[in-house]
Amino acid sequence: MRHLDPLHIKLLLVEDDEDDYFFFEDLLDDFQSIQFDLDWADTYDKGLQAVQRHQHDIYVFDFRLGSRTGLDLLEEVVALGHRIPIILLTGQEDREIDLAAMTAGATDYLVKGMITSALLERSIRYAINHTRTLVALQEREEQYNLVAQASNDGLWDWNLHTHQVYYSPRWAAIIGQGEAALQPSIQEWFDRIHPEDKERFRTDLRRHLRRETTAFECQYRMLHRDQSYRWVSSRGMAVFGPHNRVVRMAGSHTDLTNHVALYDHLTGLPSRALFLDQLHRTLTRVNRQANYLFAVLFLDCDRFKVINDSLGHAIGDHLLIEVAKRLTAALRPGDVIARLGGDEFAILLENIAG
Repeated sequence: MRHLDPLHIKLLLVEDDEDDYFFFEDLLDDFQSIQFDLDWADTYDKGLQAVQRHQHDIYVFDFRLGSRTGLDLLEEVVALGHRIPIILLTGQEDREIDLAAMTAGATDYLVKGMITSALLERSIRYAINHTRTLVALQEREEQYNLVAQASNDGLWDWNLHTHQVYYSPRWAAIIGQGEAALQPSIQEWFDRIHPEDKERFRTDLRRHLRRETTAFECQYRMLHRDQSYRWVSSRGMAVFGPHNRVVRMAGSHTDLTNHVALYDHLTGLPSRALFLDQLHRTLTRVNRQANYLFAVLFLDCDRFKVINDSLGHAIGDHLLIEVAKRLTAALRPGDVIARLGGDEFAILLENIAG
């Protein structure tokens, strides 16, 4: 669609009756707020050639165009990929023709003999605004699809009104599935989470939906097509509508299988996944060395929600960063501290005396 001057509109009328052309011209002359440049094509072929020059903001096709119809021209123009508002003129009220016109891509239709200047202006304004909205939506969808295809992360989009979830092809590939194999439901996701990680996942999700966290973030295991479990990281943000009700949530889904350094983005500490991996190594060492002692400490910040609610999430983030620094400074070399999520931390003390 070409750049549109809302006060100066170029219109193409495809009409084989000269009297109807002059009548249409008179109607446009009655407009006070908009200036029109009206071009006229009196045959089907001339109309198609004019359309292909991309010089107009809106088309008006008469239904009767000799041996062919304006509906045929409409379908041919749409098939060529032109995204310009099109109004079809019909000689009488015919519901089948009107319905066929809208189905084929017409923005509106008008019945000859019943057209007034006010009705024509309303139809033109509606057609232009409607088409511009559709073009903008299509461009955004194309951009979204391009990002989804180029990203190494899987993308997801959860509509809480329809209860449907969009999973990008990469999201499906991370768990070894094809896009067509996934149902567009949130249960498709939840059912694949490792049983030991489900409650933590749901807790992190609920906290964000209650606005207790600025973003949803969780690292957990998901069932792969080969029946193994793979570590993944999901991040997302909710969109809230009227009455503080969440209407939509979208985010990314990252495969952590081959991720060497799994660190928390806020504090720089190891994440839950890396901490559990180190804990697994320590348990393996215990099996080999019966006298080897270690300890796991779990810490959280009391009344942390009060900080977030009273001073804001930004201040809460600064507090978490400072807590992480102080805990790290108190540890010995070789001990491990991780941020599990929210205000929760875990410490692995290696090789202790008692």
